[in-house]
Amino acid sequence: MVNLKALVIGIDGLRWDRVNSSNAPRLTRLADAGVFAPSLLDVTSGTRTDSGPGWSTIATGVWPDKHGVLDNSFAITRYELYPDFLTRLARQGRTTFAAVDWRPLAQEGTFGPEIGTVVVGDGEEHGYLVEDERMTAAAIEGLQGSDATFVYLGCVDFAGHAAGPLSTEYSLAIEWVDAMVGELLDAIARRRTFVAEKWLTIVTTDHGHRDKGDHGGYSDDERATFILAATPDLPSGRRDGTRLVDLAPTVLHHFDVPVPAELDGRSLLDDQPSTVAP
Repeated sequence: MVNLKALVIGIDGLRWDRVNSSNAPRLTRLADAGVFAPSLLDVTSGTRTDSGPGWSTIATGVWPDKHGVLDNSFAITRYELYPDFLTRLARQGRTTFAAVDWRPLAQEGTFGPEIGTVVVGDGEEHGYLVEDERMTAAAIEGLQGSDATFVYLGCVDFAGHAAGPLSTEYSLAIEWVDAMVGELLDAIARRRTFVAEKWLTIVTTDHGHRDKGDHGGYSDDERATFILAATPDLPSGRRDGTRLVDLAPTVLHHFDVPVPAELDGRSLLDDQPSTVAP
């Protein structure tokens, strides 16, 4: 019997065009082996290109008009109606784990209290590179006992704010994160039970950056996002027509959990891409 497993890696503020111009062999190799699905954030409700709404959309599989998060204030949240994909899996009896060093993702309930284990760091206080490395180490340990794991890495976004995405600092942050992605993938491959497991590996981001740095507006560079997914059920190649809301349904589908009708996305494991308008 094949054991189903999933790892979702969230890299805040990552512009994929800068991956292509940086030394990022593990991300590039994963893209070559899986589906690369670029998209633009839905901002039709006036939602800012901020991390709060972006990660809420990724986690819940619905747009901000449903989950309620319009900016980083988290003034409105409807997570009780639209829980994150780990919470939905936990309710199905799956073991779940999350490691995040942007504290609101845990404090505000984006990834909820029903998740089996949540490790929370503080990138703003201790530095995102240091905390990203700690979250990676925690996730490697968490992978040993969980069916579904989410890890958030924030140092790329920090570099984008500090120096802009065209900077050497941003490229170095991509290289650091690429190494962390490699550590996570290697940890999966070393598992004694790996041959009896079917893994879904996803890398995604919540927003992009303007060339001069920062985000929050409505330009294509700020709205630029992607889902990178690899599993034996997915043929490799670029797929257009997907959206960030497709991530949560894809994870649920992988675990044979019915995708709720109220979600705005659809699984990448379906034959047809999402029809949700950008």
